[in-house]
Amino acid sequence: MEMNSIEEKKEVSKVRVWLQEVKLGIIPASTVPIFVGTAVAFGLHGIFHLDLFLITLFAGIFLHWGADVTNDYFDHTEERTGSDDINVEFIRPYSGGSRTIQQGLLTPKQVALGAIACYIIAGILGFYLVFRLGWVILAFGGIGAFLGFFYSTPPIRFVKRGVGEFVIGSTFGVLMVVGAYYVQVQTPIALAWPLIIPFEQFLEPGFISIPVAIMIALVLFINEFPDYVADRDAKKRTLVVRMGRKLAAKGYTLALTVMYVGIIVLVFLGWIKFESLLVLSTLPLSTLGIVTALRHHDESSKLAPANWATIVGQMLVGGFLALGYVLYGYSVAREITIVIGIVLFVVLALMARKIGTPAAND
Repeated sequence: MEMNSIEEKKEVSKVRVWLQEVKLGIIPASTVPIFVGTAVAFGLHGIFHLDLFLITLFAGIFLHWGADVTNDYFDHTEERTGSDDINVEFIRPYSGGSRTIQQGLLTPKQVALGAIACYIIAGILGFYLVFRLGWVILAFGGIGAFLGFFYSTPPIRFVKRGVGEFVIGSTFGVLMVVGAYYVQVQTPIALAWPLIIPFEQFLEPGFISIPVAIMIALVLFINEFPDYVADRDAKKRTLVVRMGRKLAAKGYTLALTVMYVGIIVLVFLGWIKFESLLVLSTLPLSTLGIVTALRHHDESSKLAPANWATIVGQMLVGGFLALGYVLYGYSVAREITIVIGIVLFVVLALMARKIGTPAAND
């Protein structure tokens, strides 16, 4: 009985180690855009295929895990001194990698094999979608896999070239939102001869994907602030390293401002639905992130509220865009949408005030 108990504890320990490695907290980065693209398809066309949605969701998760675990591997092994190994400013759980290699919980070889396993699972799910829906899905999946894999893999390694943020925004914003939308609106019959893709049908999901892309890029961007010294010394030329933390904090502010103004303009022009204005209820979180970043960009220990506000903001911006299109799909009155937005704004304002009080008082 004792031996069985020891074996069970070992198995539980292994599970915990791998959960630490894949970082469950990063799942919204790949799931939120899929929810958004699916919601846009429902809102505009009244279409929702549950089976295709779930397969797309898990394919996105495993593709993301593969890219993230690969990044951990190369952050440790590249140029002998990996950025994660020399990082002492990281803020858990927002930056610094999973730390499983640094803590001796997993070997680099095990991490590499874990990344390969994630890619294989994502590939199997992706090829099933290709079999069901046609070659266009292969294009979406192939581009996503290429960008995700070479984000941190030599010789391209986008993250070291100062374009990692743009790659992540394109992949986990535009590509996933539009891809998830396409999965829903294209039925097997419609894809009998998928030689021509009407460009017009992608305009609205394309516009909707822009704030999603900005927010996921900013999650990566703000999490690079605590990693600045380690990344710089490891010659990992992230955008924050290239700009410096003070200028990067201003860039963070500008990006959030552009996102909100862009949504208002797109609604005014009629290119996205009025219900998208629900995103404005996240303004308190973005304000917290901006104030904290501008005040404490050089003080990693005090930057956590900005990291938290950006991560939660990414989930809610995407979540509220998805909610808006669901409300539109059900023809919910605009007055009700406005009331929902006001309630959400008040709740988030109280939450941001509570989280931001320590930073505000420093």
